[in-house]
Amino acid sequence: LALKSASQVEETLRVKAAQYTGKAKLDLLQSKLLKKAAKSHHSKAEDLRKEAESKRGSIERLKHLQQHARNQRHEARVDVQRLEDRLDLEKRREDRRLKRAQEAEERAEKKYQEA
Repeated sequence: LALKSASQVEETLRVKAAQYTGKAKLDLLQSKLLKKAAKSHHSKAEDLRKEAESKRGSIERLKHLQQHARNQRHEARVDVQRLEDRLDLEKRREDRRLKRAQEAEERAEKKYQEA
């Protein structure tokens, strides 16, 4: 009877030991899988972060180029206005010069007729 009882206790202990060993193996496997998944997620998150930084950099460069283009357009408009003003001034000068020349011609013609 004692031998049978000891045998049952031993069997019970062996079953419990196998359960604990199986659970430990499952825990290790689960831990490895979780670490692998975490590493994969971290890698993907890092790739997304780098991509976002790259896009932000591209956006900043585009904004800079856009501002530079605006500045160039403004400078071109200012240059065109300045040239138009200069041409207008020269035209008025030429008109005055022509008017003075015509007046001098008229005076000379009048003096010639009087003489």
